[in-house]
Amino acid sequence: IRNDAKGGPIPYEKQTSVRLAFGAGLKYEFLRSRWILRGDMDWYDRDAWYISVSVARFFGGEAEVPPRIVPRLDIDSDGDGVLDDDDRCPGTPEGETVDRYGCPVPADGDGDGVLDENDDCPATETAVPVDNRGCEIREEIRLPDVKFETNSDRLRPGSDRVLDDAAATLSKYSSLVVEVAGHTDDQGAASYNLGLSERRAKTVRDYLINRGVDASRLSWRGYGEEQPIADNATAEGREENRRVVLRILQRP
Repeated sequence: IRNDAKGGPIPYEKQTSVRLAFGAGLKYEFLRSRWILRGDMDWYDRDAWYISVSVARFFGGEAEVPPRIVPRLDIDSDGDGVLDDDDRCPGTPEGETVDRYGCPVPADGDGDGVLDENDDCPATETAVPVDNRGCEIREEIRLPDVKFETNSDRLRPGSDRVLDDAAATLSKYSSLVVEVAGHTDDQGAASYNLGLSERRAKTVRDYLINRGVDASRLSWRGYGEEQPIADNATAEGREENRRVVLRILQRP
């Protein structure tokens, strides 16, 4: 920008400068016309501005728009009873049981709520309460992967998965009443082991309550080293003896 003048009744400020201009606007397509109507307003200083209106036309070819393929809504290609438009698993083998999305439903042959692929007892009788392995709950629910830190009632990482399964089982069979029973090996004083087993049993009980199991259905007791199930002379046996189980006090 450079301005200059000689004489005249209007005062002005002489200046020469370089400026960077930015602009923004809106475009609205009306019937995809090549013609446009354009308005501009530019200003550089309080006494240097202009407004313009112009008509313009675009030139050049137009991009080809591929035709839109609209799927037919009344076709069931794999014959599973779910139309293709809603089928998330097209190509399901004929005769396969599917859900409302057309995907195969995992089998539960004995109807105990545990899928066959995870069921260690796939022929459980109907209405018999089962644990997370699909096996009938008889005298107790074992929690083999529930471990505690040494000489502590603090659960080790990984115990939550088994305890969550146990909570789900107890919630499923709301008439089950259980005792959370804690056990230890014979290392250390018997009185200390008794107290440790009680604290560990209470930890498990509190965990189950926090997962929604009614507290009135859960009692807890520590048995210390009194009821071993393996030989305390070996490391493997002592590990088996350090356990918490859910003893069934009342069944459906």
